[in-house]
Amino acid sequence: MHHHFFVWKCLIGSFFEPEKTAESLESPVNIVRLSVQTGHTAKGIELILNHAPMLWHQGKFRILGRMIAALPREMVDASSQLIYWQGMCHLPVSPEIARKRLMQSLNMFETESDPNGCFLALSGVLEAVFYQFNGFRETDFL
Repeated sequence: MHHHFFVWKCLIGSFFEPEKTAESLESPVNIVRLSVQTGHTAKGIELILNHAPMLWHQGKFRILGRMIAALPREMVDASSQLIYWQGMCHLPVSPEIARKRLMQSLNMFETESDPNGCFLALSGVLEAVFYQFNGFRETDFL
C-alpha cells in the first residue's frame, strides 16, 4: 500500500515543480491513464479535481483537458465537477462547446443543491457567452 502512495507522490510531485519540459508535462495525463488501466480511476479523478484550479490559473487548460479526456466518458458525464472543468478547458478555444458543458454542470450542481458549484458554472456560462458574443439571447434563462 505504501509503495503505491510513494509512486503517486513521486509522479505527482515532480509534475508540479515550476520548470518542466513538454514531455514531462504529459506525465499527469499518463498518471490518469495509468489510474484507469489499473482500476484506480477514483485516484485519477482525485488528482484532477485537486489540481484543476491550479492548472487552470497557470494556463495549462490543454493539459487539464487531456487529463479529463483520459477518463472514461461515462465517468466524466456523471460528475458535475469534471463537466465543469471540461467546459472551462474549452472556454479559450471553443466557447460554444464550453457553454454547453457549463450549462450541463450548472444543471447538475443545481440538482445537487451545490450553491458554490452553481455560481462557478454560471460565471463560466456567462464568460462563454461574452467570448462568443452573439448577443444576449443565450442569457434568457436568467
